[in-house]
This record gives sequence, C-alpha cells and structure tokens, in this order.
Amino acid sequence: MLRSLKEIVGYRLDSRDEENPGKVRDFLLDDRDWKLRYLVSDVGGWLLGRRVLVPAGALDEADRDERAVNVSLDEEQIASQPPLSADEPLSRQHKVEVHLKDQEGPLSLKKIKTSGDPHLRSFKELKGYRIESRDGEAGRVTDLIFDDDTNRVCCLVVNTRGRLPGKEVLVISQSVDRIDSGRKRIVVDRHRREIAERMPYNPAAPVNRMERGESYDYLGRRQ
Repeated sequence: MLRSLKEIVGYRLDSRDEENPGKVRDFLLDDRDWKLRYLVSDVGGWLLGRRVLVPAGALDEADRDERAVNVSLDEEQIASQPPLSADEPLSRQHKVEVHLKDQEGPLSLKKIKTSGDPHLRSFKELKGYRIESRDGEAGRVTDLIFDDDTNRVCCLVVNTRGRLPGKEVLVISQSVDRIDSGRKRIVVDRHRREIAERMPYNPAAPVNRMERGESYDYLGRRQ
C-alpha cells in the first residue's frame, strides 16, 4: 500500500508481546535509493525515555483505526535496539559539527569524526525543504509517500505555493537530483511549470486496491 509518512508519525508502536512500548517519532531514509532504513521510536516512558532505531524491515503494518504501527519485534528487542545517536541523520551530524566549531574554534572541525551515515536523512528534517526545479523554486515538501511493501519512498508531496496554503502535487522521488542540507532544498530534474501543472494530490484518493476488492487511501482509510 502507498502510505503517508506524516500520517504515521505519532502512531503508537505495538510489539509482538506488548501494546504501546513507545511511539513513532520519525523515519530515517537513504537518499541514494529512497528506502526507509529506520523507524525512530521512544522507549521507556516520558521520564527515563530514550529514542532508538527500529529497522524498517521489522515494520509489519500501520493501522489507521488503531493509530498503531505493528512491528515483528518483542518489547525487549525494541528496547535493545541502538540509540538514535548510533546512526544520526546528516542534519544532526551537521549541528554537532557547528556546535563544536563555535565552542572550540575553526580548527577543531578537522578533528571531528562522526559515526553517522552521510546518506541518512530524517523525514521530519526534509519536511519543509524547498523544491528547486530547473528554472527556480517550485514549492515546499509537506509529506513523503512510501510503499509499505518495499519500504521505498516513491513520491514527494509538494505544496506549490511554498509556505502559504495552496495546491499540493506529487513529484516522483526518481526525479530528485540532489539534496542540499545547507540551503534546505531538494533539487529536481523538472521544470517549474511541469510541477505546477500536475494533478492535485488528494490524500483521500482510493489509490490502494486490495485483492478482496477493498480500496484504501494514502492515509490508510477504507474507501
């Protein structure tokens, strides 16, 4: 099924043996193939909680009615997953480098070694990035659509009026040329007019047709 990442952030995380060991806080994806790598979840409660990286391959199903994500791990396995700091997205690596540079001077930047993956991107960070077309700015990212069979992001939802309410369209992830974290923009190999004239994105469209005949929309609602 094609699903909205924005819709799933905030869902309860259900393990094989426990309801609600945490909540979905973010998704991390690889910018080379747009595959989801991790689901970021908090565990341990609000007082002593920490955020861990749950492999995207453990994601079973996102239930719209229950507002829950089922994973094929038990509570103990989830709690033992590596912390977010073990594989930080590029945006967090950049913040660490800038902080150390400000505190210790410009030469200290050369000594920094991070364990994070330079191709790892946070969904919450990408949301709000500008879309830069061949001939200028074409809007801002408001959501990402992924296929839960392959865990691959197939489309970016783009508001063509930027920060103002306006028409939202789908831009395929394969059209992305590069992501510029410093300028918070995603460069696409499309003209601005091509993007603006695409059919409007409708989150309630019955895009997911199941074998038994039912249809579901991008938010996981039965139509």
